[in-house]
Amino acid sequence: MYHVWSSIPTNSSSPAQKIGLRVWDAEKKTKLNWIRSPNGEKLWILASHREGNYFAAGSNTGLMMRKLRNERPAFVNHGSRVFVAPNMFAVLEKKRSNQVVFRNLEDEVVKKCAPPIQAKAIYPCATAAGKGTQTLLCRSEDGVFMSHYEKSVVVGELGNCKPRRIAWSHDLEYVALLQKYSMVMADKRLVKRYFVKESVAIKGGAWNEDGIFIYTTMLHLKYWLPNGEIGIIKSLDVAPLYITRVFGNTVFGLNRKANICLITFDSTECNLKLPPLQKRYDKAIDIIMKARFCPVSMMRHLQHDKDFLASCSKSMLEQMIHKRSIVGPTQKVWNTNVDMLLYKVGEEKLQTGCISTAEYAFQLTNNIEKLSFIYLITGKLDTISIMLKHAGEDEDDVMVQFRYALLLGDVRERVQILKSVGHLPLACFAACPWT
Repeated sequence: MYHVWSSIPTNSSSPAQKIGLRVWDAEKKTKLNWIRSPNGEKLWILASHREGNYFAAGSNTGLMMRKLRNERPAFVNHGSRVFVAPNMFAVLEKKRSNQVVFRNLEDEVVKKCAPPIQAKAIYPCATAAGKGTQTLLCRSEDGVFMSHYEKSVVVGELGNCKPRRIAWSHDLEYVALLQKYSMVMADKRLVKRYFVKESVAIKGGAWNEDGIFIYTTMLHLKYWLPNGEIGIIKSLDVAPLYITRVFGNTVFGLNRKANICLITFDSTECNLKLPPLQKRYDKAIDIIMKARFCPVSMMRHLQHDKDFLASCSKSMLEQMIHKRSIVGPTQKVWNTNVDMLLYKVGEEKLQTGCISTAEYAFQLTNNIEKLSFIYLITGKLDTISIMLKHAGEDEDDVMVQFRYALLLGDVRERVQILKSVGHLPLACFAACPWT
């Protein structure tokens, strides 16, 4: 049976002695792999996936599914060769002596050293690339460690972590260690900061210029903030996506066929959550002002920060109220003592259905007309009766008393009010049955 992919060399598979599969290269006519069936069961049927890199072989007890090759496209050299300087790279000789051999660009051996702990793979170290110190990031059987290859000592260690890939931030302060189903964020000294576990496989990730780690799983494009908070950006149309770089609102990556994929996304949410962590409230306010819409959840996230609204001026608060970005009764707004600002808060919240916030704003501004309307639509007739009683104590406030009587539907009270001010014809008209 021939594989259906045309982008890879055509392979054929055939049952070999009915206990396994032999994978052949049809062009070179050489054997590529031998896949033995579990428990030595005989295989009777064979099928290939139409789009994926899979083969299925059936036996008497079930199906066996196998991949023909690694699906991740080659992008960078890692695991045994890394650059430690512009004119020198390190090579890990695992099979021979477990030594790190340093070579120049002419492939000449410059020096050799042995890691203090047996290394399974080596990775570039931020201090080696950025500050010129002689350190390497190595993976051992139990975790990762940072080794000084001149002194042959361990300068940093992180246990219970076996990363497949690593990604350093642009400022070289944080490193993301990517495992199959989890990630670890550590600082440049390999001190563990945060740990994230996913239910599906993590495919790759990269840091953007603002210090946000963007990564992909089998299904989603997600972000990871330096405080450990994660969130979903969008679902992937091209799955899986192996991220190579993140620039602005664009993610660059490769798919399984090694084709370049560009994905644009809305970074408003993650960009709005990052400035408060850095105490850069001016940038957060600028994002709110320029955003086409500001979700309620993000504003609630910001309003938990006491210093955020304290840094807002009166004009900025008015603009955020106009954009309906203020979503709750914040102490900063209530302490302004500006009737016009509080009235705007009440008007906006009344239009969006936030009755409790609107009621509180109108109480502070003593807006009797709006309060009576809110109590009427919410069915608080007892409160209107109390307001009528208090208004009756003020003899000059006759129009307010009559308004309350109309809202309550109290005919006797309306007749009494009209009679008390000398409008007997109107009182008789109000007392008629048809009114």
